Amino acid sequence: MGRFCSFDLYCWFLPAILVCVSVGRECTEDTLLTKVSSFVNMPSECVLSCTAHTYGEMLKKRKVQTVRCNPTSPSEFGQHCWPTQMKCGLGEHLQHVYIMLPLHEGTQGVKDSLGLRPTFPIQQDILRPQHRKTVLSNDCGLRFDVTSPFIASEYQRMFCVEIVPPLSTLGRVLKCPPFLVTTWLKQHLPPT
Repeated sequence: MGRFCSFDLYCWFLPAILVCVSVGRECTEDTLLTKVSSFVNMPSECVLSCTAHTYGEMLKKRKVQTVRCNPTSPSEFGQHCWPTQMKCGLGEHLQHVYIMLPLHEGTQGVKDSLGLRPTFPIQQDILRPQHRKTVLSNDCGLRFDVTSPFIASEYQRMFCVEIVPPLSTLGRVLKCPPFLVTTWLKQHLPPT
């Protein structure tokens, strides 16, 4: 019964996952015409679960905000990357950008030692997990706020991060590959 309920939730929220987004501070008609990659990664079970739980909580709280999850793109050298140019809805404003690390159940002790380092702009400081309340479900995984470095890399093709320390030194701690989550607020435009 529980598995059927989870599958039902995934099917209900699957269309929300398949919506592409853009990194614009504001989405205008010009940015709607931006060419984006035709490569689409299938979302992992963790992305589907995060989307279902987040939208479920938003419905309960009657929050009006758009949340989009983006699976990682193929990359080299132990990096995890996402395109910086994505589609968005007209009048939407980018609020926050997070990278989620979905951890296995028995690896909670490792979470204090994990960090992220954006590769562009080159950042010396390691980003640490955020624990403040957000619109995202706590079931999504370890949350890193990458809004500032993501916006700073707007004119790069890809936004990439390295997990610190390298996962090879920690064993199998990730349940699924990391994924990027953007939150958007729609500003209602006056009629023209």
